[in-house]
Amino acid sequence: MAFLSQQLSEMEPEDESIIARTRRTLKSLPDPYGHGFSRSEDPLARTREAWEKSELLRMKSGKIAINPLFLFFRNIIGFSIAGTSLLFVINPSFLPSNPLIVLSIWLIPLLAAFGPPIAGSEATWSAVEAKISLREQGGIGDGRRHTLRAQPGMDRILEGLRDGRRQNNISAFLATTSLTLLCLSTLITPRTVAWNLLLLISMTSGIGLSIHSILTTFYVRLQADSMPLLIHYAPTHHPTQLGSPLGELLFAHLDPDSQIEWSTWEDQFTSSILPGTDPIQARERLLFLLHLHATDVVSSTDVIESLRDFMPPEAIDRTLLRKDTFFNWRSIQRSLEHARAWQPGAFRLFERLQNDLLTGSPEILLSPWRMDISLDTMCYDGSGSLFIALNNQTFESTHARVEVQVPGGKPESIDHRFELMPCPPPTKSVELTHPSDDDVLDWLPRYLERTVVLWINVAWDRQFKGDAQVQVTLRDDNETVLGSRIVRTFVTPRESHQRADRIRKLLLARRFSDRPIPEVRPESISG
Repeated sequence: MAFLSQQLSEMEPEDESIIARTRRTLKSLPDPYGHGFSRSEDPLARTREAWEKSELLRMKSGKIAINPLFLFFRNIIGFSIAGTSLLFVINPSFLPSNPLIVLSIWLIPLLAAFGPPIAGSEATWSAVEAKISLREQGGIGDGRRHTLRAQPGMDRILEGLRDGRRQNNISAFLATTSLTLLCLSTLITPRTVAWNLLLLISMTSGIGLSIHSILTTFYVRLQADSMPLLIHYAPTHHPTQLGSPLGELLFAHLDPDSQIEWSTWEDQFTSSILPGTDPIQARERLLFLLHLHATDVVSSTDVIESLRDFMPPEAIDRTLLRKDTFFNWRSIQRSLEHARAWQPGAFRLFERLQNDLLTGSPEILLSPWRMDISLDTMCYDGSGSLFIALNNQTFESTHARVEVQVPGGKPESIDHRFELMPCPPPTKSVELTHPSDDDVLDWLPRYLERTVVLWINVAWDRQFKGDAQVQVTLRDDNETVLGSRIVRTFVTPRESHQRADRIRKLLLARRFSDRPIPEVRPESISG
């Protein structure tokens, strides 16, 4: 051992000298980056900076592109070029002698007409790609990693964005072709075959440009959206039984990125309500209030006064009244109306329940069971969404079974068995708002919490077209029929005008995002 210690002590000075010499050599090497240069770059910060720049450009370009006057100018500029070509054919004396004259007249209007939509579309694509990357790295929002590309419906969203870029490229090609041929016509002898052919193609391209612009106005209207992915998303997966109908309907129609933001908002909302308040019932009440406000049934003051029953004033301001948050008063209303555009039948159930409470209908006051069903009068593309709302208006829990018969459907019979919690009804009709007694704003969220809402997809053969009916039967454990309803619809194998009608409703729902948040007086919050 003594010999080994001696050998180690003899080696240590040599090792230290090698390390010292290596350090001196490294210090003597020149610094290729210069003094003060930071060698370590944060890729997350660069991605976030790129996303913020793209977002800024997307909103600025989009606001110009969606201006009604701009859209009108974009739609007619092709006809103007075609008219110029026709004028040259009729009277060649109007033909300029230099192509630069034609270029100077038409280049700026064409850039003004198609520059903002193209810039907005490309910026939207860049912003979405950057945000997907940030989500995957956990560099935004809740700090957790989310693989948005793998989420259901994300492929449809990306394809919708690509389609918008594709339409802009077609517009740019037609505009370039029409203007280039118009310029070339000034270099060829008038009234020759080549000259006439150039002007003919220029005229045709100009007409095609305007027609294409008119048909693709929808893609331009989608720009400058505070929720750019939402309108491209189509719900592909949803639960059959909705535990909290309004909240789950809203969530099912949000795009994957908005779903992450909604979960964050829900966590903030749950921590903001008063102790002892049921968070699901509170959320349903808030959503119902905002829905009534969106349809002009209640005022902003009524909403705030009702929210004060379960939220302190600072929580109301933090969760609903701030413009810089993703979900606030207006964006939640927009999401509700967006879901309503997709599933109007579900909201008809809520409206009928509201009317039954207001009028004190026998189904509410006298019947131990309440069953309501909704199916669209027209089922496009051979399918439709059937909504069934069930309430056990006794004082004891019970099991029940619902049979859905779809003659000629696929499948023809659907069964669901579940437990219904007791939901005793009011003893008389209730008012919409009341300062002391329970009103509809109190009863409806309570009802919805204990309501079993079934969302069932019914379908027929792709070739079937005509009248169809769906029968819904409610039975107890003893197979006793508690109620039965039949609804009729018309089935068509094609979408027909459904897509255009839905797009119109989605664009109307988007307007809620552009509306200002209600300016509620401080005393109405803290009074």
